[in-house]
Amino acid sequence: MQPSLDVKCQPKSQIPCFPGNSRPNSNGDFLSHSRDSVAHSLSLVVLEEEGKIYKDEAKEMKRVFGDRDRQNEYVDSFLSCLQQLRAIS
Repeated sequence: MQPSLDVKCQPKSQIPCFPGNSRPNSNGDFLSHSRDSVAHSLSLVVLEEEGKIYKDEAKEMKRVFGDRDRQNEYVDSFLSCLQQLRAIS
Protein backbone atom coordinates (compact mmCIF):
# COMPACT_ATOMS: atom_id res chain seq x y z
CA MET A 1 0.00 0.00 0.00
CA GLN A 2 1.40 3.38 -1.07
CA PRO A 3 1.56 5.90 1.81
CA SER A 4 -0.24 9.17 1.22
CA LEU A 5 1.71 12.37 0.56
CA ASP A 6 1.47 13.66 4.09
CA VAL A 7 2.97 10.41 5.37
CA LYS A 8 5.97 10.96 3.12
CA CYS A 9 6.33 14.61 4.17
CA GLN A 10 5.94 14.30 7.92
CA PRO A 11 7.77 12.26 10.52
CA LYS A 12 5.50 9.54 11.94
CA SER A 13 5.16 11.32 15.26
CA GLN A 14 3.65 14.37 13.54
CA ILE A 15 1.01 12.60 11.43
CA PRO A 16 -2.50 13.13 12.78
CA CYS A 17 -4.97 10.31 12.63
CA PHE A 18 -7.08 11.40 9.64
CA PRO A 19 -9.62 9.01 8.10
CA GLY A 20 -7.41 8.37 5.05
CA ASN A 21 -4.37 7.51 7.17
CA SER A 22 -5.22 4.02 8.36
CA ARG A 23 -2.60 2.39 10.51
CA PRO A 24 -2.00 -1.35 10.71
CA ASN A 25 -2.54 -3.04 14.06
CA SER A 26 -0.20 -5.70 15.46
CA ASN A 27 -1.67 -8.30 13.08
CA GLY A 28 -1.01 -6.10 10.05
CA ASP A 29 -4.71 -5.40 9.54
CA PHE A 30 -5.71 -1.81 8.86
CA LEU A 31 -7.88 -0.16 11.48
CA SER A 32 -10.71 2.20 10.72
CA HIS A 33 -10.94 5.37 12.74
CA SER A 34 -13.57 6.07 15.33
CA ARG A 35 -15.72 9.16 15.48
CA ASP A 36 -13.70 10.32 18.50
CA SER A 37 -10.31 9.94 16.79
CA VAL A 38 -11.52 11.94 13.78
CA ALA A 39 -12.96 14.65 16.06
CA HIS A 40 -9.68 14.80 17.99
CA SER A 41 -7.68 15.16 14.76
CA LEU A 42 -9.90 17.94 13.48
CA SER A 43 -9.77 19.86 16.74
CA LEU A 44 -5.97 19.49 16.79
CA VAL A 45 -5.68 21.05 13.34
CA VAL A 46 -8.33 23.73 13.79
CA LEU A 47 -7.87 24.79 17.41
CA GLU A 48 -4.43 23.83 18.70
CA GLU A 49 -1.11 25.56 18.04
CA GLU A 50 0.35 22.11 17.26
CA GLY A 51 -2.00 21.96 14.26
CA LYS A 52 -0.30 24.94 12.60
CA ILE A 53 2.21 22.64 10.88
CA TYR A 54 -0.68 20.83 9.15
CA LYS A 55 -2.31 24.07 8.02
CA ASP A 56 1.01 25.31 6.62
CA GLU A 57 1.57 21.99 4.87
CA ALA A 58 -1.95 22.09 3.37
CA LYS A 59 -1.33 25.61 2.06
CA GLU A 60 1.86 24.43 0.37
CA MET A 61 0.09 21.43 -1.18
CA LYS A 62 -2.68 23.74 -2.38
CA ARG A 63 -0.08 25.81 -4.25
CA VAL A 64 1.22 22.68 -5.98
CA PHE A 65 -1.97 20.72 -6.59
CA GLY A 66 -4.28 23.71 -6.97
CA ASP A 67 -2.25 25.27 -9.79
CA ARG A 68 -4.17 24.20 -12.90
CA ASP A 69 -1.49 25.48 -15.29
CA ARG A 70 1.20 23.47 -13.50
CA GLN A 71 -1.00 20.36 -13.57
CA ASN A 72 -1.67 20.84 -17.29
CA GLU A 73 2.09 21.07 -17.89
CA TYR A 74 2.58 17.81 -15.98
CA VAL A 75 -0.10 16.07 -18.04
CA ASP A 76 1.29 17.44 -21.32
CA SER A 77 4.79 16.31 -20.35
CA PHE A 78 3.53 12.86 -19.38
CA LEU A 79 1.60 12.49 -22.65
CA SER A 80 4.66 13.59 -24.59
CA CYS A 81 6.75 10.90 -22.87
CA LEU A 82 4.13 8.27 -23.68
CA GLN A 83 4.06 9.33 -27.34
CA GLN A 84 7.86 9.14 -27.52
CA LEU A 85 7.85 5.66 -25.98
CA ARG A 86 5.17 4.56 -28.42
CA ALA A 87 7.23 5.88 -31.36
CA ILE A 88 10.28 3.95 -30.13
CA SER A 89 8.41 0.66 -29.71
